[in-house]
Amino acid sequence: MRQSFGARTPTSPNWWGSAEPHAGGCQYTAVTDLRWTYPYQEEARTGLNHLGVPLLRPTVAVRAGVDTHVYAALVDSGADNVLAPEWLARAAGVIPDAARELQVRIGGSARTIRFQELELELLPPDALRQGDWEGGGVRWEATVGFFMNWADPPWLVILGQCGFFDKFTVTLSRFAQSVAIERQECFDTRFGIDYPS
Repeated sequence: MRQSFGARTPTSPNWWGSAEPHAGGCQYTAVTDLRWTYPYQEEARTGLNHLGVPLLRPTVAVRAGVDTHVYAALVDSGADNVLAPEWLARAAGVIPDAARELQVRIGGSARTIRFQELELELLPPDALRQGDWEGGGVRWEATVGFFMNWADPPWLVILGQCGFFDKFTVTLSRFAQSVAIERQECFDTRFGIDYPS
Protein backbone atom coordinates (compact mmCIF):
# COMPACT_ATOMS: atom_id res chain seq x y z
CA MET A 1 0.00 0.00 0.00
CA ARG A 2 1.37 3.38 -0.96
CA GLN A 3 1.45 6.10 1.65
CA SER A 4 0.44 9.60 0.60
CA PHE A 5 1.96 12.70 2.13
CA GLY A 6 0.45 16.16 1.87
CA ALA A 7 2.34 19.43 1.93
CA ARG A 8 4.42 19.93 5.03
CA THR A 9 3.44 22.85 7.22
CA PRO A 10 4.76 24.13 10.54
CA THR A 11 1.88 22.35 12.29
CA SER A 12 2.12 18.97 10.55
CA PRO A 13 3.56 15.99 12.47
CA ASN A 14 6.73 15.85 10.36
CA TRP A 15 7.52 19.51 10.84
CA TRP A 16 10.42 20.10 13.18
CA GLY A 17 8.70 21.09 16.37
CA SER A 18 9.56 19.86 19.78
CA ALA A 19 12.58 17.66 20.22
CA GLU A 20 10.46 14.94 21.76
CA PRO A 21 11.30 11.39 20.65
CA HIS A 22 8.65 9.44 18.77
CA ALA A 23 6.76 12.61 17.83
CA GLY A 24 8.03 13.10 14.28
CA GLY A 25 11.23 14.79 15.39
CA CYS A 26 14.51 13.82 16.96
CA GLN A 27 15.74 13.89 20.51
CA TYR A 28 19.08 15.62 20.95
CA THR A 29 21.11 14.07 23.74
CA ALA A 30 24.32 16.01 24.43
CA VAL A 31 24.12 17.57 20.96
CA THR A 32 23.59 21.31 20.77
CA ASP A 33 24.42 21.99 17.12
CA LEU A 34 24.05 19.09 14.72
CA ARG A 35 26.47 19.66 11.84
CA TRP A 36 28.38 16.43 11.46
CA THR A 37 30.50 15.47 8.45
CA TYR A 38 31.43 11.84 7.80
CA PRO A 39 34.04 10.69 5.28
CA TYR A 40 32.92 8.23 2.62
CA GLN A 41 34.01 4.64 3.32
CA GLU A 42 35.33 2.09 0.89
CA GLU A 43 32.88 -0.69 0.12
CA ALA A 44 34.93 -3.69 1.15
CA ARG A 45 33.31 -6.49 -0.85
CA THR A 46 33.28 -4.93 -4.31
CA GLY A 47 36.91 -4.10 -5.04
CA LEU A 48 37.61 -1.50 -7.73
CA ASN A 49 35.19 0.19 -10.10
CA HIS A 50 35.56 0.38 -13.90
CA LEU A 51 38.13 3.18 -13.52
CA GLY A 52 40.30 1.08 -11.22
CA VAL A 53 39.53 3.08 -8.06
CA PRO A 54 37.85 1.84 -4.87
CA LEU A 55 34.07 2.20 -4.58
CA LEU A 56 33.36 4.83 -1.95
CA ARG A 57 30.01 5.07 -0.16
CA PRO A 58 28.39 7.69 2.10
CA THR A 59 28.17 6.26 5.61
CA VAL A 60 27.29 7.45 9.09
CA ALA A 61 27.55 5.89 12.55
CA VAL A 62 24.37 4.55 14.19
CA ARG A 63 23.17 2.43 17.08
CA ALA A 64 19.86 0.55 17.09
CA GLY A 65 17.51 0.06 20.03
CA VAL A 66 19.12 -1.60 23.05
CA ASP A 67 22.12 -2.77 20.99
CA THR A 68 25.25 -0.88 22.04
CA HIS A 69 27.31 -1.74 18.93
CA VAL A 70 28.21 1.06 16.52
CA TYR A 71 27.30 0.28 12.91
CA ALA A 72 28.48 1.96 9.71
CA ALA A 73 25.19 2.69 7.97
CA LEU A 74 24.92 3.31 4.23
CA VAL A 75 23.19 6.60 3.41
CA ASP A 76 21.14 5.60 0.35
CA SER A 77 18.99 8.25 -1.33
CA GLY A 78 17.63 5.55 -3.68
CA ALA A 79 16.21 3.42 -0.86
CA ASP A 80 12.63 4.07 0.19
CA ASN A 81 13.06 2.77 3.74
CA VAL A 82 15.52 2.12 6.51
CA LEU A 83 16.61 -1.52 6.13
CA ALA A 84 18.61 -4.00 8.23
CA PRO A 85 19.05 -7.78 8.60
CA GLU A 86 16.66 -9.71 10.86
CA TRP A 87 19.40 -10.61 13.37
CA LEU A 88 19.91 -6.90 14.03
CA ALA A 89 16.24 -6.64 15.03
CA ARG A 90 16.85 -9.27 17.70
CA ALA A 91 20.03 -7.52 18.88
CA ALA A 92 18.12 -4.21 19.03
CA GLY A 93 15.33 -5.77 21.11
CA VAL A 94 12.46 -5.78 18.60
CA ILE A 95 10.55 -8.47 16.69
CA PRO A 96 9.70 -7.78 13.02
CA ASP A 97 5.92 -7.83 12.49
CA ALA A 98 4.81 -10.78 10.31
CA ALA A 99 1.59 -8.88 9.50
CA ARG A 100 3.64 -6.07 7.90
CA GLU A 101 5.54 -8.07 5.29
CA LEU A 102 6.62 -6.89 1.84
CA GLN A 103 8.63 -8.26 -1.09
CA VAL A 104 11.34 -5.91 -2.42
CA ARG A 105 14.08 -6.25 -5.02
CA ILE A 106 17.50 -5.35 -3.68
CA GLY A 107 20.97 -6.71 -4.26
CA GLY A 108 19.81 -8.42 -7.45
CA SER A 109 17.20 -10.62 -5.74
CA ALA A 110 13.70 -10.54 -4.33
CA ARG A 111 13.81 -10.23 -0.55
CA THR A 112 11.16 -10.45 2.13
CA ILE A 113 11.17 -7.65 4.67
CA ARG A 114 9.06 -7.25 7.78
CA PHE A 115 8.60 -3.87 9.40
CA GLN A 116 8.85 -2.74 13.00
CA GLU A 117 9.34 0.58 14.75
CA LEU A 118 12.80 1.02 16.20
CA GLU A 119 14.63 3.82 17.94
CA LEU A 120 17.87 4.63 16.12
CA GLU A 121 20.69 6.88 17.27
CA LEU A 122 22.92 8.87 14.95
CA LEU A 123 26.39 9.11 16.45
CA PRO A 124 29.16 11.63 15.74
CA PRO A 125 31.87 10.82 13.14
CA ASP A 126 34.39 9.89 15.86
CA ALA A 127 32.22 6.88 16.73
CA LEU A 128 33.12 5.22 13.40
CA ARG A 129 36.84 5.71 13.99
CA GLN A 130 36.75 4.47 17.58
CA GLY A 131 34.48 1.48 17.03
CA ASP A 132 32.49 2.13 20.19
CA TRP A 133 30.99 5.26 21.64
CA GLU A 134 30.06 6.18 25.19
CA GLY A 135 28.68 9.64 24.39
CA GLY A 136 25.25 10.64 23.20
CA GLY A 137 23.90 11.29 19.77
CA VAL A 138 20.62 12.13 18.10
CA ARG A 139 17.78 9.66 18.61
CA TRP A 140 14.75 9.20 16.42
CA GLU A 141 12.11 6.58 15.75
CA ALA A 142 11.93 4.95 12.32
CA THR A 143 9.90 2.19 10.74
CA VAL A 144 12.61 -0.30 9.76
CA GLY A 145 12.28 -3.08 7.20
CA PHE A 146 14.14 -6.19 8.35
CA PHE A 147 15.37 -8.69 5.75
CA MET A 148 14.03 -12.13 6.59
CA ASN A 149 16.11 -13.94 3.98
CA TRP A 150 19.39 -12.06 3.59
CA ALA A 151 21.77 -13.03 6.36
CA ASP A 152 24.83 -11.20 5.03
CA PRO A 153 23.95 -7.93 3.24
CA PRO A 154 26.89 -5.69 2.21
CA TRP A 155 25.72 -2.99 4.68
CA LEU A 156 24.17 -3.84 8.03
CA VAL A 157 22.00 -0.71 8.04
CA ILE A 158 20.68 1.16 5.01
CA LEU A 159 19.26 4.62 5.71
CA GLY A 160 16.63 5.57 3.12
CA GLN A 161 14.16 8.32 2.27
CA CYS A 162 11.48 7.39 4.84
CA GLY A 163 12.99 7.16 8.27
CA PHE A 164 16.23 9.09 7.64
CA PHE A 165 16.13 11.66 4.83
CA ASP A 166 12.80 12.92 6.20
CA LYS A 167 14.35 13.40 9.67
CA PHE A 168 17.56 15.26 8.76
CA THR A 169 19.07 17.54 6.13
CA VAL A 170 21.48 15.26 4.25
CA THR A 171 24.14 16.66 1.91
CA LEU A 172 26.20 14.25 -0.20
CA SER A 173 29.41 15.39 -1.94
CA ARG A 174 31.31 12.96 -4.12
CA PHE A 175 33.85 15.73 -4.75
CA ALA A 176 34.57 16.10 -1.01
CA GLN A 177 33.95 12.37 -0.45
CA SER A 178 31.83 13.29 2.55
CA VAL A 179 28.26 13.27 3.78
CA ALA A 180 27.02 16.07 6.05
CA ILE A 181 24.09 15.66 8.42
CA GLU A 182 22.27 18.65 9.87
CA ARG A 183 18.99 19.38 11.59
CA GLN A 184 15.87 18.76 9.53
CA GLU A 185 14.97 22.45 9.16
CA CYS A 186 18.40 23.46 7.80
CA PHE A 187 17.38 22.80 4.18
CA ASP A 188 14.33 25.04 4.52
CA THR A 189 16.39 27.80 6.11
CA ARG A 190 19.24 27.55 3.60
CA PHE A 191 17.00 27.65 0.54
CA GLY A 192 14.26 29.92 1.85
CA ILE A 193 11.49 27.32 1.72
CA ASP A 194 8.37 28.83 3.23
CA TYR A 195 5.30 26.66 3.76
CA PRO A 196 1.83 28.19 3.62
CA SER A 197 0.03 28.29 6.94
